[in-house]
Amino acid sequence: MNEDMITHILVASLIFQSIIVYTAAMAAARGQIDHGVRWRNWSVTKIRWVMFGCALISYQAMLFFITTGKLTLSALFEWTLTFSIQGTVLTLLLTLNSGRASTASSSIINEISNEQYAPVSVAAIPK
Repeated sequence: MNEDMITHILVASLIFQSIIVYTAAMAAARGQIDHGVRWRNWSVTKIRWVMFGCALISYQAMLFFITTGKLTLSALFEWTLTFSIQGTVLTLLLTLNSGRASTASSSIINEISNEQYAPVSVAAIPK
């Protein structure tokens, strides 16, 4: 293996390890908050844990195929890991739509949406 590939593997492993920890922490922390939120009759909390499981299995498979020298299969599992992590982050959109966002973000969203902006005429802009 060349030096660039080894560097890529090391950096990707560090990134994916921290993202997997983030995914597990988010699923655990938001589990009680989002227990009633559903998407296509699936609990959002269950979706997050399934995505975490897919990410963890993909990471292990990626490392296995790297060690056996099958880099194409390793890349496939790297992309599977990436998509499962992105799917987990996308579940946060469901909580925003359901009104179960944290109180701080809810108040900011309400403040922005309730704000009244005065119309600006072009003549009022100084030249």
